[in-house]
Amino acid sequence: MPSTIAGPWRRTSSMWRAGQGWGEMSARNARGMGGVPCPSRAVVPAPASAPRCPRLAMPLPAGSPSNRLNRDAVKPAIACPIPRHSLDHMATMLTSWIQHPLVLKGSRVELRPVEEEHLDALFDVGRDRELWRLTSVDYSDPAIFYPNFRTALRDRDLGKAYPFLVCLRDSGQIIGTTRLLDIHRDDQKVEIGVTWIASEFWGTGINTECKQLLLAFCFDTLGVGRVQFRAKADNARSRRALENIGATFEGILRKDKIEPNGKPRNTAFYSVVSEEWPSVKALLAHRLGTS
Repeated sequence: MPSTIAGPWRRTSSMWRAGQGWGEMSARNARGMGGVPCPSRAVVPAPASAPRCPRLAMPLPAGSPSNRLNRDAVKPAIACPIPRHSLDHMATMLTSWIQHPLVLKGSRVELRPVEEEHLDALFDVGRDRELWRLTSVDYSDPAIFYPNFRTALRDRDLGKAYPFLVCLRDSGQIIGTTRLLDIHRDDQKVEIGVTWIASEFWGTGINTECKQLLLAFCFDTLGVGRVQFRAKADNARSRRALENIGATFEGILRKDKIEPNGKPRNTAFYSVVSEEWPSVKALLAHRLGTS
């Protein structure tokens, strides 16, 4: 029965049936997949000068169109680097819900973006061991602090988190940190967490003002439907602070995490949803004396 393959490719097909070139191609494919050539076929090396199909990496008949168009040896593929402006554009797209840099200004504090050059000053604030007495993570340990915040900076580039410095507005002094995390634009929700402030500012309203700034940004600017908070279930101080800003207790997730000491942690969940925001906003304004 005559072949339906016309022209020079009929000769190529005949070569495959004769085992010429096919054995070499099988060996190449096997090596590329980390295996060995199939023992059922003899490996027939092609002459070094034989032109090769750029797609199949196999010898071509002397009269084929591809041979006439590719008289020189096929050049290896060259990796094409992504231009820097394209990488910047992709990062902008990923973080477009929260435009960087973001600064939130209150009457006493400013929330400014954390950058690599701020980490040493922030670590100095976290050296106070009293800050970590009731928490799961001890940021006074540099082996914990620096990797955590460098991961947060990478997560910001991916649109997954946004870490802030808590600074006194009049002097610029760094007194703590807070963070937007677990950001889900499609579900219109975000979490506020990893908040700690120098102990000398406890009970001064600084934490309340930070929560007001973040909640206002989330609901009034981003238009979220839910802001979530988490606290270690036995950390009465953190839970009381969340209740004081009007967050609703949702329950305790038992054995939610394993702490660095290897013990399971129960986590208390709180939230504010968009329908509650007007009343919570008024409560915070009243507490801060700005109503």
